[in-house]
Amino acid sequence: MAVKRVAHKDISKYGVIDPSEEVTQGLFNVKKFVEKPKPEEAPSDLAIIGRYLFTPEIFGILEHTKPDASGEVQLTSAIDELNQTQRVFAHEFKGERFDTGNKLSWLKTNITFGLRHPEISTGLRNYLIDLGKSLSEENEADKK
Repeated sequence: MAVKRVAHKDISKYGVIDPSEEVTQGLFNVKKFVEKPKPEEAPSDLAIIGRYLFTPEIFGILEHTKPDASGEVQLTSAIDELNQTQRVFAHEFKGERFDTGNKLSWLKTNITFGLRHPEISTGLRNYLIDLGKSLSEENEADKK
């Protein structure tokens, strides 16, 4: 699985690994998984960001994993159980990551990629500049 270091204040948004050892640079043998811990209870700053590669045993475990209080089956619970019978590793992702887990971050991601796209970047950039000017003018008018 891929993990990425996140700011301490944001750790409760993610499942986090408790690494038992760093096997090689950026590759961790995982001791356990903690789903969305309080910052003061987080075992590390290594947040799970997906990109899983599992052995087939995970499917049998998922079939009998009980839902949590919200009614959702937590993948981290199943991975934790899998970790009891085989080693589970996490690789630290180095690069740009985009979070699309909420509406605002999804929109920011789309704008970022739009600004990088050769066919639409100029038009989108001009639109955003005009929008920024309009918002600035509205803000100034509100101050009066």
